[in-house]
Amino acid sequence: MAEIDQLAALRTRFIVRLSADAERLTELSGTDGGDPQIIDIVHKLAGLAGMLGFAEISRIANQLDAAYGPAAGAGIGADHRLGTLIGQIRSDTSINPGGSDD
Repeated sequence: MAEIDQLAALRTRFIVRLSADAERLTELSGTDGGDPQIIDIVHKLAGLAGMLGFAEISRIANQLDAAYGPAAGAGIGADHRLGTLIGQIRSDTSINPGGSDD
């Protein structure tokens, strides 16, 4: 039971973080450059979102991470998938904050 409580607490903290990440990505989006902050956020989302039940966020973030990894970050701010990722985060955290998107 304690492990379930810990996972629920971790998921709750992640949801709060997702909201902050969506706001930060919105601020940084629309640029032509490969902002290292965007790449860092996307990379972390690619790894964590799926483990915590956000499969679609993970899928989109993984696509962006593969396309714009640390060595090839230029242009990530202008990629339409960044907008899709932001929209998915907002959808998952406002419509279904306690459940899974599977």
